[in-house]
Amino acid sequence: MQRLRVRRDELDLLGSLLERLTAAVSTEHKREAERAGRSPERRRYERVRGLLAGGDGALGDAGLGYDLERWHLGVIATGAGAARAHA
Repeated sequence: MQRLRVRRDELDLLGSLLERLTAAVSTEHKREAERAGRSPERRRYERVRGLLAGGDGALGDAGLGYDLERWHLGVIATGAGAARAHA
């Protein structure tokens, strides 16, 4: 009888772990499907915004096409001539 109880506990634990794994895989699949539906420009924008907001540094420069370890200079142009100013 004790042996059956142990087996039942093991099955309950495995069932619980399987439910958690299934939920995690489902969530990640949904996230990836949403990501794949966005344009490359939108994905790059979101990645840069995340990095600027102090997001996960483990992302590195993957997908950005340039080395983030270098010095960078930023320019902000506003007003009527902004488009010509940065061209």
